[in-house]
Amino acid sequence: MSRPPVSTGCIELRRLCVQCKKICTMKNIKQLQNLLSTHIESGLCIETDKDDWEIDIYENYEEKNIPSGAIVFANNGGGDLLYIQDLNDKNLLDLTVFVFRHEEKVSGRFIANIDLLINPPPPTASEWGTIFYYGGEVKVELGDEVSARDLLFRKVGRVSYLPGVSKKHRDFEHDGLAWIGIIFPAGTLGGAYIDPDNNWVKKSVKFLKRSSEPFHEVGPNENLDD
Repeated sequence: MSRPPVSTGCIELRRLCVQCKKICTMKNIKQLQNLLSTHIESGLCIETDKDDWEIDIYENYEEKNIPSGAIVFANNGGGDLLYIQDLNDKNLLDLTVFVFRHEEKVSGRFIANIDLLINPPPPTASEWGTIFYYGGEVKVELGDEVSARDLLFRKVGRVSYLPGVSKKHRDFEHDGLAWIGIIFPAGTLGGAYIDPDNNWVKKSVKFLKRSSEPFHEVGPNENLDD
């Protein structure tokens, strides 16, 4: 049985719907560009716990796990993408941000909305329990004087970052793992791994004494590459 012919009116209506969708998408892309203009113009990345996301806005990304009509707006340089969907006339700041993970070929919710992504709350200390030196008898405190290796040689340093006490820095806490930070007299900074099974710092770090002398505590946004 042959299908009834589609009326000219229906065809025209479909064309209008497609055209309207394209106009709305372009409007949303423009709004997104304005929203992220500071990052685009300065070349800044969006920093999250695990990745730096570079702004790269385009529509109709050809990936079956990204919904049609979604707008991809950032990538982490490793194939993962951030995108928004269900645009309509919603405020872009309120839209949920989704992530596409290229290795698993899956998409899922990344963060509640774009506003939280580009205007995150101030860093706070993470919820780590008490951290101990190896053996579990002496707890680690900020400013402690310790003996540890600075490259090839053992030197005296100060505990300058402590998970659960210091405001979270992603270089010392990520993927469920953590390190204490140790600063040495020359200004070099090292890290000592914390065993997540018992919260003990690795054996090579030796506690010497508590100290009330001034020391440099690593800040949450401090660039450790300098």
